Amino acid sequence: MPTDNPRLVAYPDRALYERLKQYQEDLGLKTLSKAAITALEDYFRQLDMPKKAEDNEIESIKRELAQLRQRLEQLSQKVVRLEQQL
Repeated sequence: MPTDNPRLVAYPDRALYERLKQYQEDLGLKTLSKAAITALEDYFRQLDMPKKAEDNEIESIKRELAQLRQRLEQLSQKVVRLEQQL
């Protein structure tokens, strides 16, 4: 089947080749090429997971910081009003 995708050639040792064959069979994939692509996709997806979790944590910290800034501004305004009453 023709494709416009780039070609990748690899020469794994026998043990890795056998593991890839087993992976192919376990997933019911028709070709070793599809097994290799799926394995690479899974690998890179797992690498991206910590980044996504980190991004979520950063967004959470940003929201919390915005809330703290708003609260600080409210408190500052109250202090100014109290000082004016004195």
